[in-house]
Amino acid sequence: MRWQDVVFEKWATLSIRSNRPVVLDSNAVERPELRDNERTYELEGSAGRHYYSYVTDTVNHVLTLHNKNPHSSGEKLVLHYERPGGSQIVLSGIDQNKDSVTVTLDRVDKRYLLEEAAKKGRQGGLKL
Repeated sequence: MRWQDVVFEKWATLSIRSNRPVVLDSNAVERPELRDNERTYELEGSAGRHYYSYVTDTVNHVLTLHNKNPHSSGEKLVLHYERPGGSQIVLSGIDQNKDSVTVTLDRVDKRYLLEEAAKKGRQGGLKL
């Protein structure tokens, strides 16, 4: 399986786009959940990404991922991480099937249109 891109969110969610199929959780009811690991709004209707809650052990450099999709609730990855450079993370470990996983993540500095527009404000806006 190849990971095509990985997103670390500001909250404890990590998403991975890969060629592995996702069983959709097409729940038609919005349920506000109090505990973060029970919130599934990110993955509902998303066919191309797997969403994980994660816990980081910064002393032992271990990242533990739990799949947030109820159809894959038993999926857990325990990965050791290294930071060889400021913009790179190397993950290695095992998945729920005891298969080896090795991933090198290179940071992509992505510009978001809303953030760029907020920096500029209304200066130089459209003149009629």
